[in-house]
Amino acid sequence: MLILVIGFSMIRSLKVLAPFSLAANIMTIGGLFIIMQYIVQDHIPLNKLPLITSASDWPVFFASAMYVFEGIALVLPIRQKMKEPESYSGWTGILNIGILLVTIMYFVVGFFGYIRYGSKALGSITLNLPNDNKLYQFTKIMYAVAIFLTYNLQFYVPFSLLWPRLCRKILYKYSGQTVSKWEHAFRIGLIFIT
Repeated sequence: MLILVIGFSMIRSLKVLAPFSLAANIMTIGGLFIIMQYIVQDHIPLNKLPLITSASDWPVFFASAMYVFEGIALVLPIRQKMKEPESYSGWTGILNIGILLVTIMYFVVGFFGYIRYGSKALGSITLNLPNDNKLYQFTKIMYAVAIFLTYNLQFYVPFSLLWPRLCRKILYKYSGQTVSKWEHAFRIGLIFIT
């Protein structure tokens, strides 16, 4: 698997990465529909669930909320590569629409997951899916493949921020032919760090 990740991380172009991202998004949305059809089938009556958890559990909520929105930082540098960067921001810009959709999606899945599992809800909704059903096993596989397909896109941002600084030092010391070898070594090093 590591060999695949290393090979995949050598792709430099966002245009080449776009179809992989699209495939991952389709798998994620498909998996979300499968999960939703499962968690809405049965639920705990709302009057038996606490509306507010104890204060000792609040840090878990805030950590989860931070996790949901930490991916936004990954898309900020991509604005520079867009054909129409002005469509990125503003009230109806791609960034705001994306944040709104992510917020709604997490709220809906979180709400229905909570009324389905209550305090037995695990850290990831996929962990609550039954292991003896092939459809739900396939859903977990789809999410794993989607994560793999988007790894390089997530990898793109830190690399594009760190590499130019390092590249200036390498160009100063070595010839251009050696720079691509250093770039590959740096990419592989970042993979091992992450």
